[in-house]
Amino acid sequence: MNSETILWSKLGGKFKEKEYNDTILYEDSDLSIIEYWGQRSGQRDYLIKEDSRIVICNKQNDRVYIGKVIKVIDKGTTTVNEYNKKGELKEYNIKLYKLIVSKNKEKKEGRTKNCLCEILNLSTMNSFERTHGITSHIKV
Repeated sequence: MNSETILWSKLGGKFKEKEYNDTILYEDSDLSIIEYWGQRSGQRDYLIKEDSRIVICNKQNDRVYIGKVIKVIDKGTTTVNEYNKKGELKEYNIKLYKLIVSKNKEKKEGRTKNCLCEILNLSTMNSFERTHGITSHIKV
């Protein structure tokens, strides 16, 4: 079974809250270099790898597929202090990555994550999976 990984970033969107501070470090017509934050728990960080697809947002918060990751550079961890659901201050060690992305020439965007998955001919997600910033999909 062939599966593909999508790294979802709120980079570029107009969200009240951004969980992570993903940043475009460099961009031209062929490449983007993005500082990408892993997950608080680190449970899905193993999916951050070459050939993953990366999706950012436009100013209307639509999902925009920008290309495939061609190189992943581990930049270590950063410590973030945030309040958890119980209202307790908790320290998280979040991994940082530098992603070199080969940009897609054809514009592909969808209003939601599942809309974009359908456009990319990948399996859609249930309501729980849609909350994840890193997802795995089957080609359909």
